[in-house]
This record gives sequence, C-alpha cells and structure tokens, in this order.
Amino acid sequence: MLGSIFALGSAFFWACAVILFKKSGETFSPISLNIYKSVVGLFLVSVTMLLLGIPFFPDQPLNNWVLLSLSGFLGITLADLFFFIALNRLGAGMAAVVECLYLPVFCFFPICCWMNTSVPEAFSAA
Repeated sequence: MLGSIFALGSAFFWACAVILFKKSGETFSPISLNIYKSVVGLFLVSVTMLLLGIPFFPDQPLNNWVLLSLSGFLGITLADLFFFIALNRLGAGMAAVVECLYLPVFCFFPICCWMNTSVPEAFSAA
C-alpha cells in the first residue's frame, strides 16, 4: 500500500515538475534552466548528505570516479538539456507522449533487427 502511494506521488510530482519546467522554459533558455536545476539539486543533495553524515568522497578508485563523472555528464546534463529543448519545441503534452513511447520503441526495435524485418512487417506478423 505504501509503495502504491509513493508511486502515485512520484507520478504527480513529476507531472507538476514537467509543467513548471515548461513554464520556466518560456522565460529561460534550456541551458540556463539545466544549470539552475543542477545547482539546486547539488545543494539539496549536499545538505542531505551533511545531515545524514554521509561522506562526500568515499574511498574509491579513480576509475570509478571517472565513470561516475562521465555517467553524470551524459545521463543528467545532456539528457535533461535535450528534454528541456523538447519541452520548448513540442510542449508538455507531446513530450509526455514521446517519453511514454521511448521504452517500448527501444525494446521493440532490436526485435525487428533480430528478425531481419521492417517495423510494419513485424506488426503484421503479431
């Protein structure tokens, strides 16, 4: 029951965030919006880590830090930048449709490649 409440709450707050990002995108560029979001997120995570006594830089090999930095740059910075650009160009409703179709398309596309068929042929076979 508690998991369902958290799942619904997460969906609600993400929908609110998308609307607020869209409204903010009318005033600010996607790059400035991304920088602001990242700075606020870094501040809130840092405060949480301080309150919980979690070390900022645990002892890890340099390779792990490089991979983490690369993952953060590609996964957070670029992906959010592209999302904010899509919000400005498509609007919140169409961006939500694209987000919902993203996973099924990338799950279905490799099957089409593996079957060596085109997408319309694969739909007709199903």
